[in-house]
Amino acid sequence: MLEALMNPGQMTQDQWMIVGILAFIVIGILYFVYRTWVVIRDSAKHKYKPNIGLNRIQEQEDSDRQDA
Repeated sequence: MLEALMNPGQMTQDQWMIVGILAFIVIGILYFVYRTWVVIRDSAKHKYKPNIGLNRIQEQEDSDRQDA
């Protein structure tokens, strides 16, 4: 296989298909690792606080009192 990669003009269709599949797999693995890293990095930065429920209403009333 190494000889075929050194001289791509003599590669068969099957060898090109194998090279394409391997390249696709490598790109997929790199993308998966990148996205996993982004999710882990972002989850460490922000703590999600939902904007629903009684806490939202109480915070709204408190801010209205302070503004007045």
